[in-house]
Amino acid sequence: MKQLPIYFGCALAYGPEDYKQRIASFKKRLSEIPWIKLFEFCVPPAGQKQSNLSPGEIYKNDILDGVGRSFVILGDVTYPSFGLGLEIGVAMREHKVRTMMFAQRLIIENENEIENIISKLGIGSIDYNPHASFNLYDRNLDELFEMIVSELKIQYDKYQIN
Repeated sequence: MKQLPIYFGCALAYGPEDYKQRIASFKKRLSEIPWIKLFEFCVPPAGQKQSNLSPGEIYKNDILDGVGRSFVILGDVTYPSFGLGLEIGVAMREHKVRTMMFAQRLIIENENEIENIISKLGIGSIDYNPHASFNLYDRNLDELFEMIVSELKIQYDKYQIN
């Protein structure tokens, strides 16, 4: 069976512990779907903000291998970071892959902040990119998970044809 290659990016180094746990659970659920191949990004060791890997190793793993080989990019932009912005920007500008961004509603207080987050990520307005989407989610990721898996199934069907 052909698997849909997906890269999931987020700013784990800057998020609180409960956010990190929700992201880990979300990624685990995605990885359990047989038709999904989830690329892993470099994660700093527990309790550290920085990885032990060199910047070149991180770039190769996250950008060249993860983003570069994926058909879909998922990005939780609740906590923006330069690395996450680079990953999403490369995906949207160079690879033209489907890019699905989302942020936690409790952190993002109003809809006007969305463009501010996108600006902080340095990727421009999603309104002008047919490959990009943005959704807010509540603390419970179940509804978001179902919506994303539904969209991923559509992308998987397109991927199967290619």
